[in-house]
Amino acid sequence: MIHEGPSGVNLNIGGYPFEGPFNETKDLKNAPGLYAVHIQQDEEYTLVDLGQAADVQASVRGHSRQDCWLRHSKGGLISFSAYYTPDLPAEVRAQMEGLIREELNPPCGLG
Repeated sequence: MIHEGPSGVNLNIGGYPFEGPFNETKDLKNAPGLYAVHIQQDEEYTLVDLGQAADVQASVRGHSRQDCWLRHSKGGLISFSAYYTPDLPAEVRAQMEGLIREELNPPCGLG
């Protein structure tokens, strides 16, 4: 679901307001949080991956599942969004990731 937030468009993923979508990884912050990878076709965004990292931008840039993202793009644009959690420990981010993955079941799995 897309909605307007205080800093522009945000995506609601698992009940959290993710900043984005962004078409380039340079628009992501070097900050801890959860990230989502989407395929955009027209005005629709399909979640294909979700993860958590201490540095969202670096993690997405060098991610081992980029091939999976490309396989699922099917002519759509790969875009990214993030929910930054600077005050949460890694364990809590991992729990959030697990709950969202369980609910939304993105096709690019863990690993």
